Amino acid sequence: MSPVSPTPKRPADGIEAVMVNGVMSYGSDKKITGRAGRFLRRRMD
Repeated sequence: MSPVSPTPKRPADGIEAVMVNGVMSYGSDKKITGRAGRFLRRRMD
């Protein structure tokens, strides 16, 4: 198994939830009204 992905710029699959300081910041199937942080967009060159 190689530690280097063959498609390194492809977005990740399977992120269901993100917690920031104990607060749900992203949920794939949940409506989130407030956020504990902010998303940083990755530039796709």
